Amino acid sequence: MPWGFGVFKVPGGARAYFHGGLSLPEMAVPVVVLAPTTGAAGATSSDIAWTIMLGSRKISARFCSVQISGQGTGLFAITPPRVRVEIRARKDVISQPVAASYGFIEATGDVQLRLKEGESRAIEPDTVTLMITQEIPQPALVSLSLLDAVTGRELKRLDKVEMAISI
Repeated sequence: MPWGFGVFKVPGGARAYFHGGLSLPEMAVPVVVLAPTTGAAGATSSDIAWTIMLGSRKISARFCSVQISGQGTGLFAITPPRVRVEIRARKDVISQPVAASYGFIEATGDVQLRLKEGESRAIEPDTVTLMITQEIPQPALVSLSLLDAVTGRELKRLDKVEMAISI
């Protein structure tokens, strides 16, 4: 559309076409711009059935291992999240992650999970080693929590885990 008044020659004739300029409906066309607020498309950590297993029946030493894995519950491929594993006595966190089979981020203690090779909806099992950092009266019942490292949301929890550390 030309700004102002436009005159065009019409092919094959001696007449000129007169365009009266832009009308209001031509200028005010409603336009909506949509932008995603999240990353790439894929299932979120809430679309994953999580499995966490303690390496032994009870916590009996200052170091313990926890195996985490997950399986997508939806139809689409999942994006493995960054997670954190904690042992809690009531509301207090009494552990610190020190190692993992893969994906351990030493600066934060988080673990970046990955998919099983050749599968788009299964997370490869990862074993995380935790160190007990605080003293609590023994024996005690503690909980083991798997958290989304980005949002802090609890993904899975094991309650009533027996802890009896012998010196």
